[in-house]
Amino acid sequence: GAKLKSVDSSAAEKIEGVRLVRDGDLIAVLCKNPDEAENALTKIKAEFALPEVEVDDKNIFDHLVNNAPRKEVVDRTGNITSGEKLADAVIEQTYLDGYVAHAAIETHTALAKVEGDKATVWASTQTPFPLKDRIAEELDLHPENVRIITPFVGGGFGGKTRNAQAIEAVRLAKLTRKPVQVAWSRAEEFFYDTFRPAAVVKIKSGVTNSGKIAFWDYGVYFAGQRGSKLFYDVPHHLTATFGGWGRGSESPHPFGTGAWRAPANNT
Repeated sequence: GAKLKSVDSSAAEKIEGVRLVRDGDLIAVLCKNPDEAENALTKIKAEFALPEVEVDDKNIFDHLVNNAPRKEVVDRTGNITSGEKLADAVIEQTYLDGYVAHAAIETHTALAKVEGDKATVWASTQTPFPLKDRIAEELDLHPENVRIITPFVGGGFGGKTRNAQAIEAVRLAKLTRKPVQVAWSRAEEFFYDTFRPAAVVKIKSGVTNSGKIAFWDYGVYFAGQRGSKLFYDVPHHLTATFGGWGRGSESPHPFGTGAWRAPANNT
């Protein structure tokens, strides 16, 4: 949600061999060698207008529960109240599952070449066909004129699906009329990539003196329903979800979230 307020690129522009490109809020320094580009980037002074943030690591889980959508029943058998009456011992617990980065060995990388009405992109991506469509839309090209070449991904785990680095590369290649490679630094990888969404799991259960589970009341917030169904023989159980893992509704998360290995199941 940050908005660029002002930028001073004069120091970077004085460095020999540096080409500065600006297209709206996209500001890039292009160099033959990556280390020179990184050095030039540090010379740019940018000021951003930052939105007020009301959540942090201390209150994020309360925030998720308080902003959850209505309950959706995934599976139900019997009656929870009846099951509680049969239980000789009742246990209730809340489990907190934090945000997790993909942290792939190879960061997001793409090389783009735009020549006339054709574009070729080498990208570390898990979604080459959606990327093809996005580039065609970005450059106003027919999809048949966009070629995606996929070298080794270098680790993805669901993180290399949005392809923001490839879109940056084609924008810069079109503006400069030269092949451009964009490779995120490790810091950029953590900043711009999506995270596995945080989740809250609330469980209330009871057992009889004979060791049998009398009831199982299970609620999961913002992790979705995959893998949540009970597979034990419990006469009274309820499984409910409050929000999915990141698709189809307004996100309560303070930053981008997305697939991380097996969505929902990993919580």
